[in-house]
Amino acid sequence: MAKSHPKKLSEQQMLDDEWRNFPIVISQRKCIPSTEKADEFWHEISQLVDQNGDKELQFLPTFMLNVLSLLHSNAAFERIFSQVNDIKTKKRNRLITKTVKGNILDQQSIS
Repeated sequence: MAKSHPKKLSEQQMLDDEWRNFPIVISQRKCIPSTEKADEFWHEISQLVDQNGDKELQFLPTFMLNVLSLLHSNAAFERIFSQVNDIKTKKRNRLITKTVKGNILDQQSIS
């Protein structure tokens, strides 16, 4: 997320301006993206050009696509940690990573 957020104050201001002007930009367009998928929508928005051929929105579509790529949950990682804790107990604390990985893969293939 840090990479997608504009670092310069001027770029942050441009992102804010684009966000506030977005409804106006869309209302002036005759062809509004009709897709229901958010990533396709923002990709189509990123392709909009003005009369000079310049991108109409420089920062907003990229920022929104980066926001959409964030993980919504860490449940998958928590599940793996739980499996590792089940395998690597106090009595089995000398297991090497390769063995733990093999045991986890075995459990997943059985489930």
